[in-house]
Amino acid sequence: MGQSSLEEDIVFTELSMGMFEQLLMKGLQRQQHRAQFCDTVLQTQDISVPVHSCVLSAFSPRLCEFLSTLPALPNGKSRVIELQAVEAYTLLRLVRVLYTGTVEGERTDLQKAADKLGIMLPPEKVEEEQGEWEAGEDREPLQDGAFGKTRGPKEGGGEEGN
Repeated sequence: MGQSSLEEDIVFTELSMGMFEQLLMKGLQRQQHRAQFCDTVLQTQDISVPVHSCVLSAFSPRLCEFLSTLPALPNGKSRVIELQAVEAYTLLRLVRVLYTGTVEGERTDLQKAADKLGIMLPPEKVEEEQGEWEAGEDREPLQDGAFGKTRGPKEGGGEEGN
């Protein structure tokens, strides 16, 4: 017996959504690598990592609340958020998780940094029965000192090649 039209539509929609998610993720990764449309720079030690504030906000209600209290930026400018007590390598790994959804290697330092920012890491093993990976809405409010200084606007932060 063949599938009904409704069942075929559901299967097609699920495949299309998976393709849409992949397209969206690849586009955001490409833009982040080129620093295109990145309006926030996370800074620690001697590195600065351009990111999209909408990506930060999507994965952390804490960061969403924090960023929404800051003034809007003029086009082509970015704000710098200095992170205290986060190692450079850990920051790079954390940003990679936000843009890929995967965690590679040891999780302890990464989990500590994610907890400070209110970001829930994806589970170690993703099982279909576990449901969706969602931002950590049950996290406590940001603690004083989670961020160092917030500066902005910075010239040319949203341009390619900066």
